[in-house]
Amino acid sequence: MAQRQSAQERQTQTLSITPTLSDSQPKEGCVGQKACPHLGFRSCVEVLAETERLRVENANLRQVFEVATKAFQEKETEIGKVKQEADVLRRKLTELLQQPFTRNSDTEEESQKQDSSAQEHEAPERKKRGAPKGHRGATRKKPEGKPDRTVLVPPEQCPKCRSHHISPCHDTEEHTQEDVVIVRPVVTRFVKQRGYCLDCGEVFFPVGQGERPKGYIGPVAVAVAGYLRYAVKIPFDGVRNILSGLWGFDLTRAALVGFDKKLAAAGKPFYEQIADKVRYSTGINVDETSWPKGAALEWLWAFTNPDCAFFKIAPSRAGAVPAGVLGEPYGGVLGSDCFSAYNTLEALAKQKCLTHYERAAKNLEKFYPQDQPANLFALCLKDIFKRARQVKRNWLADRLGDEQTHHMAKDFEEELDQLVERPLENHDADNLRKRLVTHREENFTFLRYKEVDPDNNRAERALRPSVVMRKITYGNNSDSGARNHEILMSLVETSKLHKANPLDLMLELTAGLCLPVRSTQTGVPADMDLSKLNHARSVVNHTIFGPIPTPRASGPSTGPPAPLQVSE
Repeated sequence: MAQRQSAQERQTQTLSITPTLSDSQPKEGCVGQKACPHLGFRSCVEVLAETERLRVENANLRQVFEVATKAFQEKETEIGKVKQEADVLRRKLTELLQQPFTRNSDTEEESQKQDSSAQEHEAPERKKRGAPKGHRGATRKKPEGKPDRTVLVPPEQCPKCRSHHISPCHDTEEHTQEDVVIVRPVVTRFVKQRGYCLDCGEVFFPVGQGERPKGYIGPVAVAVAGYLRYAVKIPFDGVRNILSGLWGFDLTRAALVGFDKKLAAAGKPFYEQIADKVRYSTGINVDETSWPKGAALEWLWAFTNPDCAFFKIAPSRAGAVPAGVLGEPYGGVLGSDCFSAYNTLEALAKQKCLTHYERAAKNLEKFYPQDQPANLFALCLKDIFKRARQVKRNWLADRLGDEQTHHMAKDFEEELDQLVERPLENHDADNLRKRLVTHREENFTFLRYKEVDPDNNRAERALRPSVVMRKITYGNNSDSGARNHEILMSLVETSKLHKANPLDLMLELTAGLCLPVRSTQTGVPADMDLSKLNHARSVVNHTIFGPIPTPRASGPSTGPPAPLQVSE
């Protein structure tokens, strides 16, 4: 007990003289100042210096921790955004993969929303498929006109018991039908008598009507092959099968390629005439799509308006291609999407496609349903364009005047300026806002020019036949194939705009192939009647462009050139 009390007393005395760590200087007169037994026989100065170092290090670590915490929170926010973008991209990919197998996704979604809202109140009846009740069915009308043949069908066998013991009655029943007649090829031998020109001393063999010199296949078969290729969009192998199965023509692919070249050569003058009509037009819609040519990927450009359709295959997607076709500056209104190649082209005015804007707004509502600012922006944008389209319809119906429509165009521009004034946090929504700001002067041009459409659907519809053909034929394999495609598709689509049958166009082009082979330096056959050639070309012009207007008596011509003629 005495030993334990003495130890406690010594500890109390030691604690009373031991300096605290918070003191800046050790107390004078401390016996353990230089070697304190309670500090591991270390000096107080050394311990205080180490304490200060640890304090500074702790403050630095706290600062590093705060910076790391802030960076971690930023990364968490960034990861959340990336997850949201990944979810949006996943839904977009799913929609694109399911799109070929759905009839109309937008309509189905709207109908599902309506059904879900209606089910909250009451269970609606499932709509019966088919025509509405009381709707009169549509059937093909009975063929009119005098029949080509009449067939008497006597009763020979009972359809019920198959008996041949039949007694004919006096009453009859008539049934009229239309059908096609598949005939075998007609082989024509042209026996041509040599002639001698008394004026120039030329000795020649004439060309018969419907004869293709040095060709064993007639012009009708060539026209049908071109029609199947460019109007029906059938590949060469399919054309071979049709010609072989229906008419017994055993043709090779090389022969069909040769037909294409000859048809394109005959149609090239009219293709150049379409190019001139496009260049001097008052308005044009332009669009482009990829076009494979062998191992390379080129671009198919479409230039179209209500009068003509012009196609150009080029290796570039830059603005030099439309500038080369339309000329720079272009003297009309250019309608297109927001692709940057059209920004460098100078024109009288430009109109951007409102459908692309509206589609982008719908995607914001579809892929960001929880983003209220983005959805409000999309809703307001669609409302502005909807009211602008209604103003355009009223203007075309003469319910609004020109000045009133132009004034409303300014009002729509000011309303759109207010909508796109502030940036948006949503990346896609802000990109759409920036696009609207960039093309501010090109969004309501259709309310200043009566013949301008608010969208670029005309060019997209003109491209669709070539896109379908691309899926079937995979483009072209050579430069000549690409030239043939752009020439013949321009002629076919232009003839469709004027309600002409492309087969008639092909037949009239093959009429230009039935010419003597040897020609003069001007390209006109030596023994060809120029009046007949001009008449044939006028017929093709009428098929492609419709009725040809009478040229002005005087004054400079600002429109397209007159139909191609040959002068003596």
